[in-house]
Amino acid sequence: MTDIHCHILHDMDDGPKRLEEAVELLYMAQKHGIDKIVLTPHIHHLCQIERFLEKRARQMEELNRAVRCYGIALRLFPGAEVKLSDDMFYAENLYRLSIHESKYILVEFPYENIAPKRLIRYVDELLFQGLVPIVAHPERYAYFRRDIGLAQFLMERGVLYQINAASLQGMEGKAERKLSWNFIRNGLASFLASDAHSVAYRPNSVLDRGALREIEFDQFQRLLEENPGRVLRDQSIEREERLISV
Repeated sequence: MTDIHCHILHDMDDGPKRLEEAVELLYMAQKHGIDKIVLTPHIHHLCQIERFLEKRARQMEELNRAVRCYGIALRLFPGAEVKLSDDMFYAENLYRLSIHESKYILVEFPYENIAPKRLIRYVDELLFQGLVPIVAHPERYAYFRRDIGLAQFLMERGVLYQINAASLQGMEGKAERKLSWNFIRNGLASFLASDAHSVAYRPNSVLDRGALREIEFDQFQRLLEENPGRVLRDQSIEREERLISV
């Protein structure tokens, strides 16, 4: 099982501050059947890509040493959670923030109200650069709760969506739970991930199969095995053909 969105890398963002905390999350991941993790620390300022990449490389090497030292059966892959803003129009080589040097990039949309035309411009800029945007936790954006048709329109344009397992389980609120299940049941979701930050706050144990029994087994495999595997191999992903019914 692959966790494609996880803030396990220490001293990078609002995830673990110390290596020891990151190792705790590694053990938790292994216990719950995760064998591959994409490290996706936040990057909010696209003028700092070089600094971000240098620090990520250092922290990732430290964490990989811990994996080898403690004999943890996990593979780690580089990524980022990229906060989209108008800065992206001036940033060079956004592909350097992609997942495992693939064409896929995990992005976070603005939370505040934003004109759909602006979102479309962000998406089109990424597509123009040859990147495929995976939008993190779409269930947390109020404008998708008001109009899920906007999410479908962006998907038809080339966007993929990653749902947080904690949202499906109601840990983030009723509105997020309802919308996350709409994404899952209507074929809008391509990935399920933990978005883990610590063993206490949204831990990666939320990906436990027992807690997600309402998802059909084939779909569970697609969201956590097949599609993440295609990302890591830089292969194309086909979306499900389902009708929106909310």
